[in-house]
Amino acid sequence: MAELTTIKDRIYENRRLTVDGGRFIRCRFVQSKIIYDATAEVSFEECSFEGCDWVFQNAADRTLRYLSMLIHQGGVEGNAVVGATIRALENEPEMETMTAVSVAS
Repeated sequence: MAELTTIKDRIYENRRLTVDGGRFIRCRFVQSKIIYDATAEVSFEECSFEGCDWVFQNAADRTLRYLSMLIHQGGVEGNAVVGATIRALENEPEMETMTAVSVAS
């Protein structure tokens, strides 16, 4: 993983902010548009979010569209893959990579 740029104790209010490559610590985001392109990792530690819009662009958007396609067109196994992926994220939020999700037959 590439080194993230650390940003501490800032308040972002009514801002449009691309967060790729940022390690945000104790930041407050208010009525802002938070944009993720998936060009780099991002980290939020002890941050708060109030009334923000979340935007997923480029690779991030394509990943979400792929997961949506699996839910709607992948049948039972597609749904199971997405469900297993979400459970893996909920159980291990700090995982380094997610290379495969297995679905029991």
